Amino acid sequence: PDGKVDLLFKTTMKGKNETKNYLELSSQAAANRINSQLSWLNNSQALYKADLSMSTLFNRIRSDEKPGTSLLHTSFMINEGTAVIMDSIWHVSPSTIHIQDGNVEINKFNVSKKNQYLKIDGEVSKDPRKKLFAELKDIELSYIFDILNKPSLTFGGKATGTVNLNDMFGSRIINTDLTVDRFSFNKVEVGKLNLFSEWDDSEQGILMLGSIYENDSTWTDVNGYIY
Repeated sequence: PDGKVDLLFKTTMKGKNETKNYLELSSQAAANRINSQLSWLNNSQALYKADLSMSTLFNRIRSDEKPGTSLLHTSFMINEGTAVIMDSIWHVSPSTIHIQDGNVEINKFNVSKKNQYLKIDGEVSKDPRKKLFAELKDIELSYIFDILNKPSLTFGGKATGTVNLNDMFGSRIINTDLTVDRFSFNKVEVGKLNLFSEWDDSEQGILMLGSIYENDSTWTDVNGYIY
């Protein structure tokens, strides 16, 4: 009504061990802007919950390369919010994401809990010189796999390090330098993992090099590709 669109979307996703994830998305669209609120809750013993909101604005900007034409510019303003992961409260800081002509610019995305954090900043662009940078500090890998609900393959441990991405539309230069304390594979703890990985464009796969240290005299070397 009155030139507006109101959307209310609810769904329940069933997971392993009869767990359920309840998602609710509410959006109001008018005058080139969409305001959205996302709520997420599960029924497992360890609480997962989120209440997030953002505003999306659409604009037309004149093209410098093609006079007389315009480009769609989309801006996402992520508001301050909270998320509960495994009964722990995480803070979502305000940030912005801009999309134009295939380029994605992320400004100061930050999710944190005391000294733990995930930060993302930079740009995915047709310009190979532009870089997207992610920094992790004590991020529990098992959280990610619990959310993805992939029981056949799970990793655990607290990851600290960096991820760099650039030239994603060309040679896809990706490299990761991570240390994972108390690294576990399918819920079996195997030691401390030091891992370097990068995209190998000639092999069309991710090269992984690393070592898992159980103690000073026992370790496992990791060397291979994920295609």
